[in-house]
Amino acid sequence: MKIFNNEKGLNIVGQGGKIILFTLPFLFAMIMVHLFFPSIANLPDKIIFIKPAGYLFLIFGVFLWLTAVIQLLIEFPKGKLVTTGAYGIVRNPIYSSFCFLILPAITLLTFTWIYLVVSLSLFIGVKIFIKKEEKQLKEVFGKNYENYLLEIDRMIPFNFFRAINYNKELISKYLLTFGILSTVLYISSDFICSYSYKGYSFFDQTMSELSAIGAPTTSLWKMLTILHAPFVLLFALGVLLRAGKKLSLKITGIILLIYGFSLYAWLFFPMNMRENIGETSDSGHLVLAGVTVFLLIALITIGSGVRGNIFRIYSFSTLGLMMFFGFLSSTMTGSVAANEPTPWMGIYERISIYSSMIWISIYALMLLKISNEKNQLE
Repeated sequence: MKIFNNEKGLNIVGQGGKIILFTLPFLFAMIMVHLFFPSIANLPDKIIFIKPAGYLFLIFGVFLWLTAVIQLLIEFPKGKLVTTGAYGIVRNPIYSSFCFLILPAITLLTFTWIYLVVSLSLFIGVKIFIKKEEKQLKEVFGKNYENYLLEIDRMIPFNFFRAINYNKELISKYLLTFGILSTVLYISSDFICSYSYKGYSFFDQTMSELSAIGAPTTSLWKMLTILHAPFVLLFALGVLLRAGKKLSLKITGIILLIYGFSLYAWLFFPMNMRENIGETSDSGHLVLAGVTVFLLIALITIGSGVRGNIFRIYSFSTLGLMMFFGFLSSTMTGSVAANEPTPWMGIYERISIYSSMIWISIYALMLLKISNEKNQLE
């Protein structure tokens, strides 16, 4: 079939068959250990807090794998040497996605160390068999492939910044999409947790009560936060990559980095349930809220000039919504502490927070649009 063999005499599988056969016995053996000797396979309970990171590894692993497979299926039949996208990060992204992302994700989600053995065996298998494939590619593509070998590492991007620079435009586009995804994830998390918390009022209670000490959705909210923060950080990297010499983009990228890291601080300062408010954690929670508001105001103010007057008007309208509904929400903090009714407080707070989250996604869309227009001009 043409999809498996191109006119240059190359097979799309390459040395994949040998690598899989080398890895399969280790996979089978580790599955048997997992099934019949779970006590040996389990990771220590003291590090169970890292388990949610498995979802993050899985998302990035599947994304890298899927991107690489689609690129290969499109370009291979044409006889092209694929060096962009996933192949601009490492030369073998399909193997890398399993070795360093998908199998470690399975390790974390099953909370067993044994799948790291499979990851190691796959890595060794690639090291053993891939040289024959590389020799064949050298013969077919000559100097182009030799230059590619010098620029991009085989499976681990040791020179990460060189890899990014090699494929800067496409990588920055991928990273900018995380600005949109971060908003979708955050708002979805709120709806999921609100629905899961029986007796919780979406209209009258604060979002912080979803992660409050003793709330039934605390663990779920923490897990979703562990996913949300890296999305913001990846978006920040995309903004910095796109910045070039533009100072405003550099500053917004730095603010986004600070904001992304600050999201982890919320894990250590959750509020108490309404009837228990007054402890140190609650004070830290209020300080974090103030810091977050300051960062978002700075972000929107500086980022407002990215694209014309219409976006600037939208940005300052967003700031107006944030501050007005944030003020309405703040007038009820005393009622929360006193465990009294807070009608519409949940809506006021959500309008304030959602407006800033939506601004981030629109900002990402503006940067992507500017990038596309620039490419069309070139």
